[in-house]
Amino acid sequence: MKKRQWFALGIALMAMTAWMVPGEPAVLTNPPIASIGALEFADGKLLAGDSLGGAIYALEVSGSMGERGEFAAVNNLDVQIADMLGTTTAEIFIKDLAVDQASGAAYLSLMRGSGADAQPALIRVDPDGTVNHVPFDALQYTTLQLTDAPDSDPESRRNPRNSTITDIELVGDQVFIAGLSNEEFASVLRRAPWPFDESASATGLEIYHGAHGQFETHAPVYTFMPLELDGEQHVLAGYLCTPLVTFAIDELENSHQLRGKTIAELGFGNVPVDMLLVTQEGEDFVLLTNSRRGTMKIPVADIAEAHRNPSIEERVGPRTGVDYEGSPMGLVVQVDTYGDDAVMVLERNPENGTLTLSVRGSRWV
Repeated sequence: MKKRQWFALGIALMAMTAWMVPGEPAVLTNPPIASIGALEFADGKLLAGDSLGGAIYALEVSGSMGERGEFAAVNNLDVQIADMLGTTTAEIFIKDLAVDQASGAAYLSLMRGSGADAQPALIRVDPDGTVNHVPFDALQYTTLQLTDAPDSDPESRRNPRNSTITDIELVGDQVFIAGLSNEEFASVLRRAPWPFDESASATGLEIYHGAHGQFETHAPVYTFMPLELDGEQHVLAGYLCTPLVTFAIDELENSHQLRGKTIAELGFGNVPVDMLLVTQEGEDFVLLTNSRRGTMKIPVADIAEAHRNPSIEERVGPRTGVDYEGSPMGLVVQVDTYGDDAVMVLERNPENGTLTLSVRGSRWV
């Protein structure tokens, strides 16, 4: 997910923590990816999170398709992918979507199958609608190995190892990585310099979950974005079931553990999926997609106003704090920005359940 404020945010981050660089990682071929989930582009390289392997791979995937053209909508995408991989649509679990802004190609991470036998795969959809499987063995890569991944607990309701990496964002000259760790404050936001060297640091996160009426340190951030609020750079984070929380980036950089400010409760039984910035008629909105509550549009001005208020720190109802508007988009599975004024949308057809990948102008979301 690409955000307009990265340039200003990058200037702020350059003045922050100095990194000790022990040396750049070697460029290798055939990444040993055990699982694939969160995706993000950085300087033409595709960052892919591997929760089971406890690593992020910077994959050399782009640069060969020329100028970006108008994107041709692709219908029955899951059917095409299943046929390509020799399986059924019931065995295709799409995890994330990332657009190469230079070429306009879309990349989809997915797991084929479930449980211990699940296999990772990467799919590319070119602007002309061509769908291709991208074999890992043909890719060059560098890697960032995480040293704080949680242990696997297959018997738990949600195996923490599967949430080692829940979202990735390039923020200025750093890669921010949300997920779970093996620390006391299990929920963390890690930071690593980009391009990768061999170092990373992490801040343990604590929030007050108003719907649960308690402080929490083991619930991971599921999606996040950088956002300027009152002239200061923040991370806006979405949690399961569904608190919306802000963290000041300068405090993240200088804290081992940090409590965020809960500015909203957006509803029970829901997982936030993607978060990005859109502009409509000169007004900025955060577009938040969800597993069960549709797509929400939240005015940035309202987020800023809620952020000026004290944090929610008492039990509240399922829709408290900053409010949202509904979006006309349908059953959205994934979104990403497409250029300056459009959004790529992966959505499910309500009639036959198949997936369509298309691009629509920001004013239509």
